[in-house]
Amino acid sequence: MYNNNTTIRKNNFKSRRSLFSNKKNSFNRKIVNEYFYKRDSIKWQSKVMIFFLIFVFVYFIYLFLFSKYFKIEQVIVSGNQDIPTKDIQILTHDFLNKRRLIFLKNNNYFLFNSKKLKSILSSDYSLVELNIDKKYFSSIFIELKEKPCKVVYEIGDGKFLVDEDAIVASKIEKYDKKDYIIIKEIPRSILANEQEIKDQELKMVNDPIYQHTSSTVFISKEAEDGGVVIEEVPRIQEVMKDVYPEYPEIDKNIFDKEILERIMYLDNSYFEKFEQQKRKHYEFQINDNGYITMITDGGIKIYFKLDDSLDSQLTNLYRYVVEEKKYDLKNVQYIDLRQKSQIIIK
Repeated sequence: MYNNNTTIRKNNFKSRRSLFSNKKNSFNRKIVNEYFYKRDSIKWQSKVMIFFLIFVFVYFIYLFLFSKYFKIEQVIVSGNQDIPTKDIQILTHDFLNKRRLIFLKNNNYFLFNSKKLKSILSSDYSLVELNIDKKYFSSIFIELKEKPCKVVYEIGDGKFLVDEDAIVASKIEKYDKKDYIIIKEIPRSILANEQEIKDQELKMVNDPIYQHTSSTVFISKEAEDGGVVIEEVPRIQEVMKDVYPEYPEIDKNIFDKEILERIMYLDNSYFEKFEQQKRKHYEFQINDNGYITMITDGGIKIYFKLDDSLDSQLTNLYRYVVEEKKYDLKNVQYIDLRQKSQIIIK
């Protein structure tokens, strides 16, 4: 009897202990699962937030640096009179389309550097004032003030605006105004084969036996057997070529201010005296003893000497051509006023 009761109590105790153990394990398992669940949830939310922030960051980089909304496309120029608007716009667009970084250009609103563009424009044009402003995220406004220019100086294919101080203001492609004083630089003719001529003359001088004519040179030449052979070679003829000076620098004097003042005085005085034979342009060499040639609309060349009295030269021209009417200008090729004592007309 005792053993049975004891056995029953032991079994009840074991069953209660087992039940308690199961509850404890169940409790522990429940707590552990909730912890891991919360931790996984936090990780997932963090990842979503990180991806979202990365997406926003990339989107804003694209929006501000690559999208068309902040791309400068319009260039508005104001204040210019002699410099063509198109020339300034082309120069500006060339700058905008250049790459600032590997993938980026200067035409981005946030990357645009007005100081660099100012430097480029100032190197090509001599300006009194220059302001550059960004507006509307897609436009820039260029406001400038030029030096007044009345002269166009042409050297070969280059055309340059020159102000009243004989300073080069800018290079231009073309000009539309008709009241410019146009001065064309005359090319200098030099020997193209000067060294060849010198070499041949040196051989002739050093050769003990030589003869020559206007077209042939006979030079002695040592033969293989030790004798002398007279070699006949063509005499090198002079070949001339026209050479223009280098292009002038922007914001530098092209010649003395006094020379330009005299040319402008000559132009104004001629315009007052001669209405029918209007001047077309001038031809000039900077170091040609102060001579300048006026080309009229009728194709007549009139030679003036700038360092002499221009009033006297114009008075003589007026007397011979207008008052006395000694010459029919239709048959005149040139009029030379450079000699004080006489006028040469052909």
